[in-house]
Amino acid sequence: MDIRFEQVNYTYQQNTPFSYQALADINLSIQSGEYIAIVGHTGSGKSTLLQHINGLLLPSEGKVVVGDFVLSKENKRQNLKKLREKVGVVFQYPEHQLFEETVDRDIQFALKNFHVPESEREVRVLDAIEKVGLSEDILEKSPFEISGGQMRRVAIAGVLAMNPDVLILDEPTAGLDPKGQRDMMDMFAQLHDAKNMTTILVTHQMQHALQYADRIYVLAKGSMLMEGSPEEIFSNANLLEEANLDVPDILDLMGKLKDRLQIDLQYNRQSISQLATEIAARLRETKQ
Repeated sequence: MDIRFEQVNYTYQQNTPFSYQALADINLSIQSGEYIAIVGHTGSGKSTLLQHINGLLLPSEGKVVVGDFVLSKENKRQNLKKLREKVGVVFQYPEHQLFEETVDRDIQFALKNFHVPESEREVRVLDAIEKVGLSEDILEKSPFEISGGQMRRVAIAGVLAMNPDVLILDEPTAGLDPKGQRDMMDMFAQLHDAKNMTTILVTHQMQHALQYADRIYVLAKGSMLMEGSPEEIFSNANLLEEANLDVPDILDLMGKLKDRLQIDLQYNRQSISQLATEIAARLRETKQ
């Protein structure tokens, strides 16, 4: 599902003494099946931008096109429920949204609201549980009697059960330890590849944007600061500093190796362990 923002402005509490412009002249284009990262400092407009994609907010000016849906202040009378069936959102701490008596009922909750037949609901629940790496025996348990990591996966299963064409990830690894973050991000990458979904990641983890995204949009003070491939974005240290963002640790390390030891390595999305192997090999070469 393609997504376009065309000269989008959004002002909170417009025409009041408390008005605040959160988005200013935003233009972006996301092709179906892309994995996009949106990064920016706190207050840059990331969350406001996300809420335009499923119609929670409508532009004060301009328009947002999501597939066949055109969202604008002039076009309010449309079935946004159909849009939200296609756009799944994983919020920060999604486990806080769990409330049903069993895991099964929690995953089925949205499916019931969208009038999915019971026989199909059961199939979707089993499929979603498998995708997030949980076993069927968890379905009859209370969501409040399982581990925190399992709770998050259950909440994500509830989003995946809707079979969205677009998956929005709003800081999905918040509060997880490093291994939990890696596992979660790898799971989303596998889902993206398997289903060819349009995936939009909002994150303050620059390493995640570098490692997983096809392209990155950088927001600063409600405006689009730059757009490009991860390699292009993170090679522009001056603009990153303007946006109060850091270069990912792995690229920072590569830069220091080049400056101090004249070891010039290319970033090819290798892991830290792979990079360590490359560094060791280069150091052995210099000693010979």
